[in-house]
Order: sequence, then C-alpha cells, then structure tokens
Amino acid sequence: MYLSRYFTPEEALISFELTFLLVALVSLFYIVVIKKQKYKLVDEKYNIYGGILETAGQFFYVYALNSNSVVAAPLMSIDSIVAVIFGRILLKEKLTKAQYFTIIMISIGVFILGFFLNRMPLKVWKIFFKL
Repeated sequence: MYLSRYFTPEEALISFELTFLLVALVSLFYIVVIKKQKYKLVDEKYNIYGGILETAGQFFYVYALNSNSVVAAPLMSIDSIVAVIFGRILLKEKLTKAQYFTIIMISIGVFILGFFLNRMPLKVWKIFFKL
C-alpha cells in the first residue's frame, strides 16, 4: 500500500484539505484586497455546501485508497464517465461512436477490477501485470 508507507490516512486527508484551505485563503485575499471586490459569505451558500460534500468525498476516498487502492482508484475516477452519461441523458449532448466505445471500455475495466480482483489468485494478477 503506497499511501500507508508515507502517511496515515488521517495525515493524508489533513494535508490534502489544508492545501485547499490555503488556496481558498489566497484566492479570498486576491478578490478582497487586490481586486477590491465585495464578498458576502451568505451569497456563497451553495459553494459552501459543495465544499462540505467535497471534503466528505475526499475523506472516504483517502480511506478507500488505504484499504484497497487497486479497486478504489478506478472506481473513484469514473466520475468523469458518470458526468458524460448525465450530460447525454439530461442535457441531450451528442456523443460519437468513439466516445461510446470509450465509455464501454472504461466501464468493463472497472467492472473487471471490482468483480474479479478478490476472486483471482494473486499469482495470476502478478503474471498478468508483471508485478
């Protein structure tokens, strides 16, 4: 487990969130002091909700990576595919055959990792991936 060699899950999560806090404070300083724009925290309620949900998602992401990173990383990164599918369904966006093919291939790959990882012997995975 790559992550656990250097950080505990708590340390990784705290360092990740502190990075975003630092960027947010620098951005706020830039908007208020340098650009001299008015900023009302009350007008940002949806951004605050989004930040809370993003933080919760990162919390679970770090713990998932610590427990089974081979399955967790592809599952967590499939969000772009979900966004494309929702764009197709809700916004009626047009997709090419290559984009449909890509969505299908990524979905099959994630399914294989999630379904077969714990069912195949480790030596088969080592041979296949030359670990």
